[in-house]
Amino acid sequence: MKKRIRLMRSLGENLELVSNNSKFSIKPKRSFSRFTTYKRELIEKKKIKLRYNINNKTLNRLIATYTRKLSLDYFVMLLETRLDNVIYRSGVLKTRKQSRQFITHGLVRVNNNKVTSPCFTIKSNDLIIINISSSLTISNSYFYIVGGNIMVKSIMFYKNYKPSFNFFYLTKLLNR
Repeated sequence: MKKRIRLMRSLGENLELVSNNSKFSIKPKRSFSRFTTYKRELIEKKKIKLRYNINNKTLNRLIATYTRKLSLDYFVMLLETRLDNVIYRSGVLKTRKQSRQFITHGLVRVNNNKVTSPCFTIKSNDLIIINISSSLTISNSYFYIVGGNIMVKSIMFYKNYKPSFNFFYLTKLLNR
């Protein structure tokens, strides 16, 4: 956990790597104006890789898909509709790493099919069943959660998290 906090402090931004219950402070970094554009693009790439827990190969695959669709909105949707991220965003599990571990251990079913790949893409009206004992009941405009069952009403929840990206440097990085 200390390593993740150190990484977030070095970038000066909360990348949602630890649960909300932990107590730590992140001071915003001074302006990155002294860095070159290339360095800023690399920092943005590092933030994406850390936030979504993906490696270079996966990121390059997503970038290739992005260049075919040519929409930055589509790229953010690809990142946010991954199964591990959807489970995290629904609020059933505390961190992305925890949701990724549940998936790889085979404790998650999507539409009654066992899924062991965290990069599985979720669509609207998908039913996600997590093998946990919980009496959690939440209903909002995007998810309907009863116990360990998550019904995805709409995948438009990714638009809430769009402002957390620096689109200027991200577009330059993706359009190479």
